[in-house]
Amino acid sequence: MKKIFTLMAAFAAFALQSMAQIDVTWYGEKVNDGDVLTAEWGDVNYGTEENPYYMLSYSDPRAMGVLVEPYLTNTTSSSVKVTATLENKAGGHWSVCGLWGENCEVMTSSKVTRSFTLQAGQKKDSQVHYEGFTQGVAGEGDIDITFMYGAEAISFTLHNVYTPATGIKGVEAQAPAFRLAGRTLHYAFADAAGRTLRVIAADGRVVKSIAAQGQGMLSLANLPAGTYVVAAVKGHAHAQVSKIVVR
Repeated sequence: MKKIFTLMAAFAAFALQSMAQIDVTWYGEKVNDGDVLTAEWGDVNYGTEENPYYMLSYSDPRAMGVLVEPYLTNTTSSSVKVTATLENKAGGHWSVCGLWGENCEVMTSSKVTRSFTLQAGQKKDSQVHYEGFTQGVAGEGDIDITFMYGAEAISFTLHNVYTPATGIKGVEAQAPAFRLAGRTLHYAFADAAGRTLRVIAADGRVVKSIAAQGQGMLSLANLPAGTYVVAAVKGHAHAQVSKIVVR
């Protein structure tokens, strides 16, 4: 009898896992098997018309300059194991900052498979980042993504496309104001004018803000790993802006 109950419990667990329901969404719209999700990149002016500063950025107006979509949501009342397979067939450089962990992982091979658990009702971002674009040079980067959960699976393609802004070559380039060494941000400005230095998370929160001028350093030791935007605000304009990845 005990053996029968054990078998019944195992069967019930398998049945629950087989009925696992994961919703994959792209800005609120359901992603279907075989879909191609287009992530558009461009040259975004973080300066002013008088003092423009263009940076190659994720340009979807629904985002904050950082690609975190698509999202996975566990719609069941129990935890679900998800196995993610990312296959880079087109080359280029990729990193994964969501899904199975909080630390950004550089893809060192063309195919990576990892498993992670979504708790009941949990919503998780993907943050699969393409890092192969060169500013001023149009390009594309694709990666195939498959999520397996229970007896179900969904596969789709994340298509990154970069279109340079017209006339950007006529904009005078600025010397880099920021350099990340480990968990220390080094900054160096061309003049001694006072600025407010802000570190902004992917969700738009300002996680650090200090008064800065000239040269200096800012410790990021207590920040979770991930992608951030660093902005030096001079007056009412972003004088220098840069995207950094804290590992």
